[in-house]
Amino acid sequence: MTVPFGLLIVKKPIGITSHDAVARVRNRFQWKVGHGGTLDPLATGVLPLLINDGTKLAPYMLDRDKAYRFTMKLGERTATLDREGEVIETRYVPPLTTEDIERNIKVFVGEQQQTPPMFSAVKVKGKPLYKHAHKGEEVERQARWIHIYSLDLVNFDSPSITLDVTCSKGTYIRQLALDISEALGSTAHVTALERTRSGPFDLDSAISLDALLAMTQMEAQKIIVSPTVALQFMPQIVVDEQTAKCLAQGKRISLPDDHFPEGKRMAFIDTSDRLLAIGEQTGDEIQPVKVFPHQVLQYIDAITNNNDPHNNQEKHHGNVNE
Repeated sequence: MTVPFGLLIVKKPIGITSHDAVARVRNRFQWKVGHGGTLDPLATGVLPLLINDGTKLAPYMLDRDKAYRFTMKLGERTATLDREGEVIETRYVPPLTTEDIERNIKVFVGEQQQTPPMFSAVKVKGKPLYKHAHKGEEVERQARWIHIYSLDLVNFDSPSITLDVTCSKGTYIRQLALDISEALGSTAHVTALERTRSGPFDLDSAISLDALLAMTQMEAQKIIVSPTVALQFMPQIVVDEQTAKCLAQGKRISLPDDHFPEGKRMAFIDTSDRLLAIGEQTGDEIQPVKVFPHQVLQYIDAITNNNDPHNNQEKHHGNVNE
């Protein structure tokens, strides 16, 4: 049987960690499982699960932009900046209009620096911030560059505000909510948070965790998404058998028709859309940085046994989505 390779896009329910979701799927199907971006227990929504060799895609999934819908309650700040924490500050909520909110949130769109909250996984002195926070320690945090691509008002029913945000990796929604509330002359904490998109995957492409766990292994295997979908932001280059073997051996290759910018990464696939390797332009050649040998072997076996209906196609390259 072919070893599954790719992603399962699930809707994480409230009340469990991303690690809990991973453990449940791993135990149910006996696959190696990872995830493409942590969600707090309070958060729900899109959680890409990486299956078997798909776990090697984690760095590329974490780098992708995300979208969220969140609700914040004005007037009360909690220790964790969400509804699970103890209220540590109360402030007056001014009489706001939707126009006031829309005008103030505009200033948060664009590139900016954000200081991670104390209850976060960012490491300081070799220890996650949340561990310092649980001990009542306040430590200095370095601000980090983030990018808010869009921020839109969905609903305002004082003291609650619901917003949609599209943002870069490393954006803390709880901190964003606090910053917005302060711009509005108050304070706040997050009462609801849903990830609506992670990279190319949105809620419409996700299956509930319970529905997934109710499937047989064969049924679950049929809905595994090709890893090339997750890497659609990279140029995807179709290679021949000889080049595939070179990649599998970690050898550098050159593309006579193209020269990518230094450091540019690209996905190498076969004519059946199997992901064989990920490479990076280094000088005049491309260095493999991630190789998927099982996929290379399947490709070579298909050619050898004439099982690949496309093996007589000419080599071509370029972004398959263009």
